[in-house]
Amino acid sequence: MSTPRNDYERLAIAQFAQIAITRGLKPVTRFRADNQLKLPDGQHFQFGDLRVTKGTCHVIVEVESAGGVTNLVKYWYILQKLRAEERVVLLHVFRQTSTGDYGSHMQLWDFLAARMRADLGDRFDAEQYTYRAPETTDTSFAAALVAFERWLDQEYGADA
Repeated sequence: MSTPRNDYERLAIAQFAQIAITRGLKPVTRFRADNQLKLPDGQHFQFGDLRVTKGTCHVIVEVESAGGVTNLVKYWYILQKLRAEERVVLLHVFRQTSTGDYGSHMQLWDFLAARMRADLGDRFDAEQYTYRAPETTDTSFAAALVAFERWLDQEYGADA
């Protein structure tokens, strides 16, 4: 008999969503019609695993169970080409099962995020976190939740 699979991404996203709801904000989650970044020719990206829009700023959480940089660099393209008047704050949370998991991906992420900040200026902020399991007292995951609260508590642009 196999052990049921834990959906750690869903568990993590639920905790971020609860923080937004507690503040009276409406989080948009998952790949739905109202959570897409439209591209030319009918293509689209998911607009974060969880997104809270305040004025012209989008506070976005991407939760990964594997390494990679697509969910980072897609915002470079979007802010450069399609949404020049908007701002993105990205909290990118990677699940690790051991200390060294995805180390090379995270180094590449740091490099690309620095380039994006230099290119986009104050229209882009990004922070990277890791976690083992969101239902535990994992200090890195707790730090990501605190950072999310901090970003949500700031005022942004028109209609913030």
